[in-house]
Amino acid sequence: MRFVVLQLFLLIFFGTVDAAEPVSQLTRYCAVCGLLGVDTSASESGQFIVHAYPPPQFEDRRIQTNITLVKLEPQFLVITAERTKRNFLQELELQDAYRGKVHIYISDRARPEQPLSIVSKMHSDGFEYLVGVPRNVEELKLVKGLVQVLLLELANRNSHRNAELPSWTVEGLTRELLSSITPSFVGNRKPLTIETLGYDRLREARKFFQSNSCLSINELSFSNLSKLAPGSNDLLRYQYSAQLFLHSLLGLRNGSALFTRFIQSLPGTLNWQIAFFEVYKHHFNSPLDLEKWWALTWIDFENRREHEIWPRALSLQKLQATLLTSLDFYASTNALPQTRDVTLPQLLTDVDFDLQKSVLEYKIKQIFFLSFFLSPEAGSLAARYQQIMKKYIDERADAQYRPGTKKTPGVRDEKTIRNAVKEIQQLDAAMAELKAGKLPENLKPSKNRQRAEARR
Repeated sequence: MRFVVLQLFLLIFFGTVDAAEPVSQLTRYCAVCGLLGVDTSASESGQFIVHAYPPPQFEDRRIQTNITLVKLEPQFLVITAERTKRNFLQELELQDAYRGKVHIYISDRARPEQPLSIVSKMHSDGFEYLVGVPRNVEELKLVKGLVQVLLLELANRNSHRNAELPSWTVEGLTRELLSSITPSFVGNRKPLTIETLGYDRLREARKFFQSNSCLSINELSFSNLSKLAPGSNDLLRYQYSAQLFLHSLLGLRNGSALFTRFIQSLPGTLNWQIAFFEVYKHHFNSPLDLEKWWALTWIDFENRREHEIWPRALSLQKLQATLLTSLDFYASTNALPQTRDVTLPQLLTDVDFDLQKSVLEYKIKQIFFLSFFLSPEAGSLAARYQQIMKKYIDERADAQYRPGTKKTPGVRDEKTIRNAVKEIQQLDAAMAELKAGKLPENLKPSKNRQRAEARR
């Protein structure tokens, strides 16, 4: 039965197969699918199996000169599929526990503008997925097709009924994956260099919504994407609205686990709204609660100023410059003042406390505004400097109002200064390690902070 379904799928998507050529001249054979004369490549995990007949010797010149299209080859398409799955699993915080295999067929008869064909076939031992793609295809379309089949496989793992995915899950997750910092999703023969200086996963959405409004929940739920032209403003509006909606859902507490439960509950419900409110009942008791939350999310998104995250080297340079203080020094009573930059330890040991207090309070404010642009490692370092300065000011101020203690104020102040200087010097050493390309253990961000930074 599987063989019959497979042959029907091939006839529909590829057209008729040339059967006049003698079998003895065929050198390639896929024992799994029963296909003759095909190049077959399996992915590293074994979930994806890609088939393609040898490409034609001559191609349409319009396709060759179209830089938006990627020419697919089996050995590179399996890399693309695995990269997409790896980021899919990372985004949803899942282990690779697939149950359904995906057979991808590269067709030379299909035109680039044709949609990808995805067929789910249910057997007694689970599902099998057949995907047909044109030889030349846009990267966004290819990644979206892979995301759709990955979501279907996730939804159908424990079901005997094929899930119906809401459009916003496919469109939103596709844009969300493409916004992550990864090697190029589509593997091809072109050389690739990636340099990341900081990123905002919603940057493209922010640019688009500068002159466009977001869709409502009702519009996200019932829009007919088949009527929207590829690349049109209406389609982009839907895609970026879906990304913002999905991005915000994943940002909820246990957001990844909730979204996974929602996808896996789809086969057992009549529509996705029932599954959604059952899974997210602790966040949204009714459609009205969801509408209110979405309205507040949009207002917060619209009012939040886009900012750039500086690379580590630039962040450390800016932080170090902020920590220095320019002070005037007099060599003698009648001499002209000489200005020089002093470090925090020099400030604490060579300057009276009243001036220290005003300078340190100002620096705490400077670091607060600077921290919005710092890399995660430099941001952790800056927060430590802030804590030490605040602690130092509080201890010095508290020491002035503690009469009757055994130690004199001068002794207590010396101890406070000595401890603060020691802590600052440790942070200065950590900054030197960061500049040398090393990451001290005590400055590595936690996994929760890494996810928050990625979704910021």
